[in-house]
Amino acid sequence: MNNKENLIILALQQRIGEMTANYEMQIALLRAELTNLIDLQNDKKEAVEDYSKSIESLIGENNG
Repeated sequence: MNNKENLIILALQQRIGEMTANYEMQIALLRAELTNLIDLQNDKKEAVEDYSKSIESLIGENNG
């Protein structure tokens, strides 16, 4: 191969590397966002359960 072909190949390899790094970064960001949303959902569910138990204990105290 001549010098021009080598330069083209190197430029394409660099561009493919940049695209791959960008793709991997986007996947990592989406995973982090999904983890945060799942944690938030779990926190809300736990808060509702705690509140429900609190209400049930208040009702039980008033009836007993």
